[in-house]
Amino acid sequence: MNRRDFLAGALAFPYLPRSLAPKLPSPLARLGRIGIELYTVRRELAADPERTLAGVAEIGYREVEFAGYPPGTPQQVRAMLDRHGLRAPASHVDFQALRSNWDRTLEQAAIIGQRFVVVPSLPANERATLEGWKRVAAAFNQAGAAARTQGLRFGYHNHDVEFPLLDG
Repeated sequence: MNRRDFLAGALAFPYLPRSLAPKLPSPLARLGRIGIELYTVRRELAADPERTLAGVAEIGYREVEFAGYPPGTPQQVRAMLDRHGLRAPASHVDFQALRSNWDRTLEQAAIIGQRFVVVPSLPANERATLEGWKRVAAAFNQAGAAARTQGLRFGYHNHDVEFPLLDG
């Protein structure tokens, strides 16, 4: 497409009949299930998990993302969610879990009903050098492969600290 065709199409767009215009979401369209990252209420969750989950459900949340699990077995955590009509499709887990007890972490996530397991950050020493990043990438690749075998997906929640140049 050349510039002239693009401009002609762009100028004609507002005059298209509604039946030919692309379907755009209505500004009044409702979102589906609304979720909250429980890190937002971490102090309350630590003090009283049951009450906190009841509270987030009461104000309309239907999904939660854990940033560390409350005390109890995965079955007890799942029961708490069920009592309040909540789902937890994802959780943040500490990077050390990849190196120490990844299989157990994946098992817990599956019991709780999660689909995604996310490492939310890396220790500074892991991201200080290019070689460190290569070790992290290898660990992430292994973590992702293991997660797939459990029907889960693995992710990393990046921040601005990951973007400085290293070795050019």
